[in-house]
Amino acid sequence: MISRLVTLSFVLASASLVSCGGDDAGTTEAAAATVVVTNNIFTPANVTVKAGQTVEWQFNQGVHDVTSGKTDPGTATAPPTCTPDGKFASGEPQGSGTYRFKFTTAGTFSYYCSPHCANKQFGTVTVTP
Repeated sequence: MISRLVTLSFVLASASLVSCGGDDAGTTEAAAATVVVTNNIFTPANVTVKAGQTVEWQFNQGVHDVTSGKTDPGTATAPPTCTPDGKFASGEPQGSGTYRFKFTTAGTFSYYCSPHCANKQFGTVTVTP
């Protein structure tokens, strides 16, 4: 009985997270934009989608992640910096697979690869209404 309650609680919590937007793993909905991650580069690094659409990152070479936050390219005397903002993150760096995120609100969202901030592996997602 307790096992069923725990399972039901998990299902209900997951459903409420999906209704708010967020990680879009497991959906069959086509991504509005795809970003390929290879050689410390996001291709394309900057994409535009409409609110309610999904962006998919495909990890093809190297070990990478996707983390939303502020990026600063640095200067000749100061290295690049990256600061997470908690809006979205793919989790631990990975060498293959995909990460999907549904953007539910308009705005510009900066992101970076946390292992490669020093290499200026940055991007943006612009979400229009």
